[in-house]
Amino acid sequence: MRRKPRKSSASPAAPCRLFALLAHSANVGVLLRRGPTRWVRMIRWDVSNDKFELGQWLNGKIYEDRCDLSPDGKLLAYIAAKPHKFL
Repeated sequence: MRRKPRKSSASPAAPCRLFALLAHSANVGVLLRRGPTRWVRMIRWDVSNDKFELGQWLNGKIYEDRCDLSPDGKLLAYIAAKPHKFL
């Protein structure tokens, strides 16, 4: 008689999603790492030597299609929201 494999009580971890913005006039970019769940992390990427500088975590949603990086890579404009439930 064959045994059925046991199901784990923990759900599998969802993969993170990455979105990249590159500066037009400089060798820098910003990565937006989404996941786990509603957390987003901003990461500065120095493209010339492939170094990463970890930035802030944001508990909410950043709309990637409404983000932009300045040509020199020093400023990031983004729209963020933190949806909440009303009682």
